Amino acid sequence: MPVAGVVLQQVSIAAIIISLGLLVDNGVVIIEDMDSRIREGSSRTDAARAAGSQYTLPLAIASVTTAAAFLPLFLLDGTEGQYGYSLGAVVALMLTGSFIAATSFLPVLAIRFLPEPKATPAPGILERLGTGYGRLVRLGLRAPWVMVLLCLLVVAGGVSQMGKVPQQMFPLSERAQLLVYFDLPRGSDISATESEALRFSEWLRSNEEVTSVTSFIGYGGPRFVLSLDPAETDPASAFMVVNTSDFWASEKLLPRARAELDRAFPDARVRLKRVAMGGREPGLEVAISGPDPDRLLAAAHDVEAGFSSAPGLTENAGDWGNRRLIGRVIVAQDEARLHGLSTRDLSQTMAGMLEGRPISVLREGDSQIPITLRLDPESMEGPMAVANMTISTSAGLILTEQIASFEPDLEFSSLRRVNGQRRVTATAISTELTALALADHIAPTLERLQEELGPEYDIALGGEIEQSAEVREKLGGGFPAAVAVMLVALMVQFNSFRRVVVTLACVPLVIAGVPLALLAFGQPLSFFGTLGMIALSGIVINNAIVLIDQIDIERRTMSLDAAIAESARKRFRPILLTSLTTVLGLIPMATTGGGLWEPMATLMIGGLGLASVLTLFYVPALYRLAFSREINGGPQV
Repeated sequence: MPVAGVVLQQVSIAAIIISLGLLVDNGVVIIEDMDSRIREGSSRTDAARAAGSQYTLPLAIASVTTAAAFLPLFLLDGTEGQYGYSLGAVVALMLTGSFIAATSFLPVLAIRFLPEPKATPAPGILERLGTGYGRLVRLGLRAPWVMVLLCLLVVAGGVSQMGKVPQQMFPLSERAQLLVYFDLPRGSDISATESEALRFSEWLRSNEEVTSVTSFIGYGGPRFVLSLDPAETDPASAFMVVNTSDFWASEKLLPRARAELDRAFPDARVRLKRVAMGGREPGLEVAISGPDPDRLLAAAHDVEAGFSSAPGLTENAGDWGNRRLIGRVIVAQDEARLHGLSTRDLSQTMAGMLEGRPISVLREGDSQIPITLRLDPESMEGPMAVANMTISTSAGLILTEQIASFEPDLEFSSLRRVNGQRRVTATAISTELTALALADHIAPTLERLQEELGPEYDIALGGEIEQSAEVREKLGGGFPAAVAVMLVALMVQFNSFRRVVVTLACVPLVIAGVPLALLAFGQPLSFFGTLGMIALSGIVINNAIVLIDQIDIERRTMSLDAAIAESARKRFRPILLTSLTTVLGLIPMATTGGGLWEPMATLMIGGLGLASVLTLFYVPALYRLAFSREINGGPQV
């Protein structure tokens, strides 16, 4: 792994678990075949040689096709690319190790440690199940179209339920941390921000769940987590990282903190969040672009009002903020000229009094401390204090109000542009609704706004929905290369177009059980769930390749139907064992894997469980239809 640039972390560990079925399958195929040959009277050495000779190429091709399914992951960038590369690289390494072990080391160990077969062995439960399954296949081969249609109906039923599965790219982290985005009204002085933020910080420290609080005033601090959404650099903003004793302590603290903010900080807009696992926080962004900033801000407020009725909101705000109250100084130019003053003179005088004017430097050792002269801030509160400021002229002192008037006005706190066009973005994050559910919730408001604003304005959805679309587009762009590699590998194995079609036609089977499992356990379809479906397709293709290869071998001495039935019976136990080992290995992850891994493990358990059963009937029936015109020697079954 270090050679491939992958370190041991939760993604690479999960990739090992995902590969468990692929890892075990190669060994199960070899050992099961050796055991069957030994039971039939072959020596251990002859059984090992025969199993290696028969399965080396099919297993190699199966490994190549499975690894090829992960090729699109290497085209991703950002957080998804880092996750995808780790998973794809580890799966490729595991497949390589599994193939080498199955064809080299396991036969040697099997020669030494496989038990001696009994003279008259009683059939075990797997043998009896295999025999019964073989009879079902023989019966189904009389009407293979029926078996194929039944399997496709099951797949269609699963696809019909996919729309009900909630979508989620990445869940929130279960770190023992809370993030606090503390915003005072735009234009607030940084000293006021510091005072209020530290007051809330002291309250946080008074809670027994909190171990430490780190505050950043005026900026968002370092990006200590890849998925962190940095706070804005603004004198009116502060950012805090709250460490708690454990994850459940942070969950317990959240409602108390929100109640305290509502009670003691009515002027502040504060967002309490958990760290997100993906490149962006889970939520929905509504971006509105157009020429008129007044209409844009009004539309953003309408969107915020539409979001306000959604349950579990932890954030609902636009990135322009609200308008802020300012005072404009209107200079009477004629009066100013009479006193020998210009607008520039008045501006410099007022700036010196309000913001301060450097008058000297205090030298203390190697340090130089500037000395600034300014009026006492408390004496400058309100417009009348500014009007009564004195200005020195050649004729003496005059009041500011003698040459200027003061008018209150509202101005935008901030204006943002994208590609030269004004754009305001409203963001909503809910603990109870996914991004898609939020999109459905706000859809009527957006439809109304689009009609009111007209064609000059554009409304677009972003956030997690945009991220999901980008990832799907990049994955889709890599699939042609993956399919090309699969086709070349399968043609090397089979040298037959029909066999390649039968193999690839098994891929849709993985979808059948996916929505049923996710809906049954209340899990969303996540980014890693998509990767799990890719892994499932590799397992299904692996089973199909070996089963088709076995049928081709049996057809050398049997009729078509007899060869299909016998091959299905022989492959029943390996397919069943592979599926069981994978499912059992995924159960701990499905129950205790947290929000990142539970959806993927649940998806793989449901998808593999049903796909394995369907493969046992679908491949024999489809092979029978593909080669129905070919008749080998011997009576048909």
